[in-house]
Amino acid sequence: MNRRFSLLIAMCLILVVVAASLAILYEKGFLTDSNEPEPRILWQSDIERFATDFTVADGKVFTSDNDGTVYCFDAQSGEPLWNADVGGYVVGSSTIAVYDGRLYVGCKGSVVKRLDMNTGEIELSYQAPVWTSYATKVAPSFFVADGKMFASQNGIAVYNESNGELFWKSNMMGVVETANILAPESDYIFIWAHARVNPNNASIIWSIPGRSSGATTVTQGKVLFWNYNPAGSADEGKNLLCVNASSGEEEWRFDVGSRMFQPTVSNGLVLFGAEDGYLYAVDFADGTLNWRTFVDDQNITETDVLDVKAYSVQADPQNQRVFWSIIVSYNGTKPDNATILSLDLSDGDRLWTFPITNNSSPNFVGATLSNNILYVTEKHNLYCLGANTGTIKLKQNFEHYVLPPIAADNKVFVAADLWLIAYK
Repeated sequence: MNRRFSLLIAMCLILVVVAASLAILYEKGFLTDSNEPEPRILWQSDIERFATDFTVADGKVFTSDNDGTVYCFDAQSGEPLWNADVGGYVVGSSTIAVYDGRLYVGCKGSVVKRLDMNTGEIELSYQAPVWTSYATKVAPSFFVADGKMFASQNGIAVYNESNGELFWKSNMMGVVETANILAPESDYIFIWAHARVNPNNASIIWSIPGRSSGATTVTQGKVLFWNYNPAGSADEGKNLLCVNASSGEEEWRFDVGSRMFQPTVSNGLVLFGAEDGYLYAVDFADGTLNWRTFVDDQNITETDVLDVKAYSVQADPQNQRVFWSIIVSYNGTKPDNATILSLDLSDGDRLWTFPITNNSSPNFVGATLSNNILYVTEKHNLYCLGANTGTIKLKQNFEHYVLPPIAADNKVFVAADLWLIAYK
């Protein structure tokens, strides 16, 4: 009897130790939630030179590089389909895009070229205004909306997209803030700096005084200006301003009391982080505070912080959660580090935290959610995190930078080193 009892006690102790060990391994990311899928590489194709940008559309993946070559791959198999020389290196942000079944590439000399998606043949060119030496070396900012091509560099030029006819252009350096030019969804509204402009003739429909940061958000008949300051000072803007897109009249204003990062509108909320260490959810209808959560694990309010970077909140309304990343550089006192967080969309409760410490200045360049996996690129690394738990499903290290991941066709595409990779 005593022997059986001792054996039972020993078995219970073993089970306790095993359970504790599994809990530790699960917490550290070595074991993961069985309900979460495991990412795998579907295909991997060699690319001749480092990609400067890439995009996915209509079952194809398009890449651009510094030598001015555009490559096209089959999105299902990774098989190369064609390549085209667009003349000169392709340097700049967001240099390749697809609109309404047509491929556009920003090229040297601030020229946008339209290519046939099936053959790579150059069909049309659109010249952005150029009068500085720098502008002759890089690609312009551009977008297509309402049948028009908007190409911006030292000014802005607006073309008939179908035939390349110039509608109008402006060479006023300093007036055009390219980061504040945005093409919204279906109800097309052209915001230029702090004015709504008639895209047909450049006449001002309405304008507001002041200054704000970054890309203006236009959605659902409203315009959001963030870090807004009516006095126009660059370093004092701490307001989120919402105006009516038709009239320019103020609908509401939310005083954050701190500099904020790029907002996202989702599920009736404006979601954004701020330098006070909080993540905010503000009601999009009336500007009232829905919730705010303190997420300052990196002590960004400390005096030895050198720089703080953060990216737009990514919302997952279907599963009632949000994801956010923040990167902090210190003034030589301790390693730079970063944090990826997941919060409950309804009340702001924290679901999980994934910290990264890196002595070589971590820099997140993108994140995307697909099939319940969060794909995050950080400097030379790709992290695949379980969206439910934040545990590592897959980590890959590359020798050079990794471009932001793109989710399309139930796959995620990554351009890194001399590879184009599709994950399933």
